[in-house]
Amino acid sequence: MIRILGNRIWLLIFLGLQLCAGTLEVRLSDREIIAGESVFLTIAIVEEQNSTSLPPIDEISGVRVDHILNNAILKEILIDGHRYKYYIKTMTLEFRPEKSITIPAFHFIIDGKEKHSQKQELSVVRKKSHSLKKEKNFTINMELNRSSIYKDESVFLTILFKHKKNIGLMKMEYSKPDFSDFFVQEMIKEKVYEEKKSRVYKVVYLLTPKSIGNLLIPSSSVKLAIINRQAQEGGWYRDILDWHRVVSRPLYLSVEAIKEPYDIVGSFGLQESIDNVIIEENEPITLTIKIAGEGNLAFYRGVTFEPISNVTIYSDDADRNSSFQKGRLKSYYQKNFVFMGSDDFVIPSKVIKVFNPKSKKITILKTKSHQIKLFTHHQKSEKYWKKEGYIFLILAFLIGLITALLIPYLFRLYLKKKQKKSGFDGHLALQILYPHCSKDAEVEAMVHKLYAIKNGKKGIKIEKKILNKMLEVYQEKG
Repeated sequence: MIRILGNRIWLLIFLGLQLCAGTLEVRLSDREIIAGESVFLTIAIVEEQNSTSLPPIDEISGVRVDHILNNAILKEILIDGHRYKYYIKTMTLEFRPEKSITIPAFHFIIDGKEKHSQKQELSVVRKKSHSLKKEKNFTINMELNRSSIYKDESVFLTILFKHKKNIGLMKMEYSKPDFSDFFVQEMIKEKVYEEKKSRVYKVVYLLTPKSIGNLLIPSSSVKLAIINRQAQEGGWYRDILDWHRVVSRPLYLSVEAIKEPYDIVGSFGLQESIDNVIIEENEPITLTIKIAGEGNLAFYRGVTFEPISNVTIYSDDADRNSSFQKGRLKSYYQKNFVFMGSDDFVIPSKVIKVFNPKSKKITILKTKSHQIKLFTHHQKSEKYWKKEGYIFLILAFLIGLITALLIPYLFRLYLKKKQKKSGFDGHLALQILYPHCSKDAEVEAMVHKLYAIKNGKKGIKIEKKILNKMLEVYQEKG
């Protein structure tokens, strides 16, 4: 059976065991395979001078090399106060021999010294071999919904494992591929269903590449324990467990760079809503921005607003979600922003650049620019005076005096009644407490909670005794 050891995992093990200059290591992924299956040969060197290069290899013992994966890193370690640098270079070759071959010795000059590897034997057996007949009872395959994508696009990797129902399966151990080159989300954890005489296990991953180029997705594998009944002396039978391992073929994914500046990749639409544009001083307004469509928004950095003079801006964490629908990835992003100002202000327009892989063009999603108008009590009274004349000035003064004396008393009665009836009035509490946020950290924290409740957040708890005490203190001051 092939045992694929991902290039990066192999490299980490290699570095952990023998990181020292002047090292050459050559390893095979397996010593025995079935004719036509993939086998991987990895060549690694560690040196101080960075003078050795790994030349491309087209064939191994007469067998054509299908794919080459190169990797080079600079490793720094600190030993007894001294810093050491090592250049580590690896080259992994994939080939499919049809018969047994000898892997030749490799020679390199590393840090001025000649290093060579040992010859290795690779045994290739035929499928008609009796020892391999049981492999027809179970298979494992990997499939990508696309073989070529753009950076920041995602693909679905489907892994299907099948086994016949009557093989006497006692135990099964699944090993997923090495996903070190990808961000991974498990879309279908494990779906089991019947198919004729077989049982099928299905797993679906959403892969988002971390880099561009021709990326390797190493094999997945399943290890199985099968009951094998053996005849014993005296006509008795003994059940023992035979362990088998089945391995999928590895896959390659081509990832292309996007040459133009962009924010997200896919096909998306934009929706926005604002609850008011004409408000009183320090009255909160909420702007909601939602992006939805086909593609992956899990790594989208999101919408942000620069500071606006005399305006306080709050925002909650963005709500993101993805779903697997009929072989397509559907995603949405939603974020709420709260603005509170002491004068007229403008919420600027935001531009989101979307690269569409199908059309290979950039489309623009754009929010509106919102002009926010504030009307204070003073401005309302001023308009009234100009219209009706000076005669009402004394009347307005008297009404204002009575109001100043009577309203606080009535307000306290109303507040107590309101609090007794429903706990508290969130909007009223915000109007009283917001002007004092900068003076008291506890008041600012309470305002944050009140905004969260106003915007529909669930699970927010408010200590009513503390809130009532704050309201009593600041309504008298304010």
